Amino acid sequence: MDTKSFLLKEPYGNRYMLGPALVKLSNAYLDSNEVRGAAIPWTRELASRTGMSVRLGIELFPEVFLVHHDYRPDGTHQMRETGLTLPTHASALGKVLMAYNPTLADKIIERGLAPLTADTIVTEDLKFPANYSQVS
Repeated sequence: MDTKSFLLKEPYGNRYMLGPALVKLSNAYLDSNEVRGAAIPWTRELASRTGMSVRLGIELFPEVFLVHHDYRPDGTHQMRETGLTLPTHASALGKVLMAYNPTLADKIIERGLAPLTADTIVTEDLKFPANYSQVS
């Protein structure tokens, strides 16, 4: 798997990480995903109406897996986010999932919260923020 770039070994260690060939393989799967195909007209329309990028994600504990991403319609250079994962507790999409699924929120918090940025909420305050009731 190492020679085919499915895995990469740490330069000065014994650990492995996923390699670029596996990412390409996952993107081929996403291109044929039925949920993604059904969502594309809706996400494009939403991006067009709002002028913002639109993400469609699913819970992949303890992360959010981005099944689809529509770019902002302003024509600026943007990175394709389809296939990326985001920490559930540190992303807007993940917080929406947590607002609708308190059991998920409890599990995420029990596991421990690593900061993604200096502004990432990593305390029990994440459990029931005042704005969750507005989301759900």
